Amino acid sequence: MSAFEFKPQPLAYTLEGAAEATGLSLSVIKQSAARGEITRRYYGRKPVILATDLLAFLESLPYEPPGAVRP
Repeated sequence: MSAFEFKPQPLAYTLEGAAEATGLSLSVIKQSAARGEITRRYYGRKPVILATDLLAFLESLPYEPPGAVRP
């Protein structure tokens, strides 16, 4: 076995998986999806979030917390 093993990254996440992958709470993921900030897709009745949509959401977040003052 080599020292480097390829581990494929998920193409999509459940809401719980998206929370785990980002370190955000499940309620934050659900609220962001409800506001349209994260695009949900459905496999039957099961919501999934594409990895690319989750990354786009994270990249849209501000660099500074609300109310931060730069010197």
